[in-house]
Amino acid sequence: MSDPSNNFAVAREFLTPDAARSWDPRQGTKVVSILLPAVGSGGSYVVTGSQTASIDARGTHTNTNNATFSHDFKLVRDDRGRWRISNPPADQIVHAYLLSSVMRSVSVYYWARSDPWLVPDRRFVHAGLNGAAEALEMLNRGPAAQLAPGVAEMPAVTFTSSNLDPAAGELSITVARAGSTLTSEQQERLLAQWVWTLRQFGQLK
Repeated sequence: MSDPSNNFAVAREFLTPDAARSWDPRQGTKVVSILLPAVGSGGSYVVTGSQTASIDARGTHTNTNNATFSHDFKLVRDDRGRWRISNPPADQIVHAYLLSSVMRSVSVYYWARSDPWLVPDRRFVHAGLNGAAEALEMLNRGPAAQLAPGVAEMPAVTFTSSNLDPAAGELSITVARAGSTLTSEQQERLLAQWVWTLRQFGQLK
């Protein structure tokens, strides 16, 4: 359930229609090192294991010291007799040995509060160009709590980065009308943040 292509389209094929519509795995990621065989019968199977880390919606990585992971999967048959999951985990689940192929660590950049330089804030995003769009979204949400006192606030700008063309290596950013209220200096500073954040994605031209 960790491939973000087309909004996790492959994973949604294994969910009931209602679950597929409501599931939002971008809210976070649980990194597990051990998953034991499912235990159950009929339409209920419990999967347990050891969770080594969590990654929140901002992409911040936190060690969880091998906390216990457990989820009771509910299965129902669809109109073609196929088993489908009706209650997927709220977060996506990624095995530790697959983490480096599914996600990558990058920096989003904020201006120092009192100095003219950019400060990196490490985050985890999905691998590939999907991660470039995610990095911009994380940048716009603001810095990690421990970094916030030392960096300048992000301007109140709403943007979309949904026009992603992996084949062409292009990512189009559309800024909402509020962006027109920024001064030329604010626009230049914001552009610098975008450029420094996106330069880590070599697939972009």
